[in-house]
Amino acid sequence: MSSKPSRGGLFGWLRGEARPNDPTDVVPISEKARIAPARPESLLQDRLRDRGEIGKGGMSTIRKVFDKNLLRYIAMKVLNLKYAGDSGEVQRFIEEAQITGQLEHPNIPPVHEIGEHEGTHYFTMKLIQGETLDSILRSKTYSPVDSTELYRVLEVFDHVCQAISFAHSRGILHCDLKPANIMVGKYAQVYVMDWGVARLKDEFRPSGADRETLALATVSSRAEDDSGKIVGTLAYMPPELAQGWLEEIDERTDVFSLGAILYRALAGKPPYHDKDFGTNFANALEAKITPPQEVRPGINLPVRLCDIAMKALGRDPADRYQSVDALREDVEIFMRGGPGFPRRTFAAGTLIIKEGEPGSTAYVIERGTCRVFKMIDGQKNVIREMGPGAVFGEAAVLSSQPRTAYVEAVDDVTALEVTREAIEREIGQTQWVGSLVKALAERFHDLDATLARARQRLLAAETVLRYICSTAETGRAGERVARWSELRETLCSRLGEAEDEVIEFVQAIDGITVDPETDSIVVTTHRSSPREGEK
Repeated sequence: MSSKPSRGGLFGWLRGEARPNDPTDVVPISEKARIAPARPESLLQDRLRDRGEIGKGGMSTIRKVFDKNLLRYIAMKVLNLKYAGDSGEVQRFIEEAQITGQLEHPNIPPVHEIGEHEGTHYFTMKLIQGETLDSILRSKTYSPVDSTELYRVLEVFDHVCQAISFAHSRGILHCDLKPANIMVGKYAQVYVMDWGVARLKDEFRPSGADRETLALATVSSRAEDDSGKIVGTLAYMPPELAQGWLEEIDERTDVFSLGAILYRALAGKPPYHDKDFGTNFANALEAKITPPQEVRPGINLPVRLCDIAMKALGRDPADRYQSVDALREDVEIFMRGGPGFPRRTFAAGTLIIKEGEPGSTAYVIERGTCRVFKMIDGQKNVIREMGPGAVFGEAAVLSSQPRTAYVEAVDDVTALEVTREAIEREIGQTQWVGSLVKALAERFHDLDATLARARQRLLAAETVLRYICSTAETGRAGERVARWSELRETLCSRLGEAEDEVIEFVQAIDGITVDPETDSIVVTTHRSSPREGEK
């Protein structure tokens, strides 16, 4: 049997009264069948059961609560009693609930109700069970050079971008994005939390909370303190917030903080990570940020992702991504292309790879169009055109054979450069898959070589026959004879082969003999023996 709640009800703990002795989380059937009356003075203590504190900030506390009517757990955010008489803080607290309540998005926790009970202000919302992105990044299993772990974080980041983009479409700026404010559920649910310092794009909040800035007077020895009048989190703060330039706070302010989250995922630290708070504050004012590669020089961080983070962290908002969607697009392109691959740009008309060259690098097209072609008889024979997402050059890399075709940029092309080592590392993770891929690449190369040789033979036969028909003379034995040296030059030019290879092609033609010593090519006419009965 479980003990009954104390007379103080749900908020007894605020007044120092004893909490229930570990009330059960399972409601007896008799209680399940009873719907609590909706009398305002007894609604909370009759309907809701406190299950203890699950979070705490400088201004409020979050508690786990069981709703006996709906038989579910919810979260209740409660304003600390010492601020109950501060009308400004009360209004700010109410605005947080109202702002969050307007953001109906899968990645933003829904608000259920808002109210006040015996001087205690509260609002309830969906209970998010999981871990923060901050704890994921701190875990021993996470590493930015582990593609699986990195992609897990980038998928979370993508959901965060979607939530913030939606908020921006509603004229709301978060202004305190950081890994600790992002919750990740057991089944990959992602939620952006804590909209307490959110700002309205086109108007000020009645409480004036969005007019408060991080001023020099708030400097303390604590590097990350969101209590008192400190608005936002210094370690992830854009310079316009640190400086108090209210007229420059817009969507790009959140872009900066999103870039700071990417930075943390790469560098293992936030952009401002000095032990001295004053140094961090000075750096925040000017957005002085050390690139992730310099913070972790011994780790092969993905260069492109580092560039994306640093662009989002530009001191001048005009230098950053101009929207969350633009930032998200570049991260998605990175995820499609693969981690850590260098990026190259080719002007229109550039030959990216050439037939016959050794192949040590493959390419993934990000932007632009490429054309694959072969040179046959001095003319381009176009095989296909490729756009973003297409891969080329991989067969030569996997088979360790020369390139089998040319690839040129039709227009300006941006492509990821994938080395042999990177490909072998990825496919080598599963031995049989690696063997299968390499075998397919080798078969493709062999087939392409066979077809290329067949094309050469056909071209040689066509050239020889045309030459014989136009220049050959009849010999003593009735054969047709022509000068080899003239034909040799034509064949070597058209086929792009040396004389030995050319002779081999010609000799393979039935009835034709080449004699370089006498500078002659002879076509022998074979007359088949008459069949029995023929005259």
